Amino acid sequence: MRFFAHDRQTVVSPYTPETIRSKLEKALQTETVADPFARRAKIWSGENLGYRLQGKMLKNGFWLSLLRHMPEHFMPVAHARIEATSQGSIVFIRYRLPGGTRFFLGLSTAIALFLALVFLFLQSNFFSFALLAVFAGGSYSVLLLNFEQKLRVLKGRLNQILS
Repeated sequence: MRFFAHDRQTVVSPYTPETIRSKLEKALQTETVADPFARRAKIWSGENLGYRLQGKMLKNGFWLSLLRHMPEHFMPVAHARIEATSQGSIVFIRYRLPGGTRFFLGLSTAIALFLALVFLFLQSNFFSFALLAVFAGGSYSVLLLNFEQKLRVLKGRLNQILS
């Protein structure tokens, strides 16, 4: 398990960049259910929605993530750059948390660190310091485990498409 929620991958594909673009465009999910209650009803009914992709094709690459059926802030987002080679193409992929999630994770970490230092040095309350540290560490561990789980699924889907 990593300490930070990010990863990099380089995929050598026998397909040309145009073929990769067409395969990704076919895999991207364009139909979304606008009504969140209808979407939840589909999930609760046991309908298998599978792991579909959502994203956007760019001039020299793409960004995509798994289609979210419910709000999920720790879902990895893949930013990729496609380069043509003589025998196909190379795809450089970077997996990260969404920008807003990274911002609020940093903000909450700074607040937790500030409070921990206040409890430790100003109030000399070691129990509150330890409780805050355990809570912050546990929350971050859940974030990393969720990120790793979704990252494996996203990498598997991309490898199916690019290979």
